[in-house]
Amino acid sequence: MPERSQGLQTIYRHFRVPTEFILERSESVTHSFGSYMDPGQGSQTYICWAHTLCKHIELHFDDNGFPFIRDPRGSRQNHGDWTWLRSGYFLRWKNPGAEALQDTEVTFIIFSATPDLKMHLQQLVSRPDWRQGVMDPFGLLVIVAENLFLEISMTINK
Repeated sequence: MPERSQGLQTIYRHFRVPTEFILERSESVTHSFGSYMDPGQGSQTYICWAHTLCKHIELHFDDNGFPFIRDPRGSRQNHGDWTWLRSGYFLRWKNPGAEALQDTEVTFIIFSATPDLKMHLQQLVSRPDWRQGVMDPFGLLVIVAENLFLEISMTINK
């Protein structure tokens, strides 16, 4: 565990991740969003982040068609299980509004990405219009929101 902590601290320092993001991550907030302009870069830099923490629920039905929630550890419960869907997103956009691709810089870090989100983003970068993600990276947050909605919807509607 200490190696992981050191790795995260290195990432946080390198990308100048705001203290608010780190605190929200360590406190396991249910959801949050923050943003500001970073004054320390010498050029215009937007920073925004989000956290989500959602209860993982799998509905099952008994022989009479009544729903119940099954604990992934094997026991049947009528109130829930002990698992959660937890993720964090950090976006840094340097020189927004730049007219040339080489004049802007985007960093997008995802903590605990779902397999579907990874696949979606891999498909995005393989497309010819991937540059849209650099010229308007807030669109990446739309992809994240859509993925979270689908993940929760699929979990409940299995």
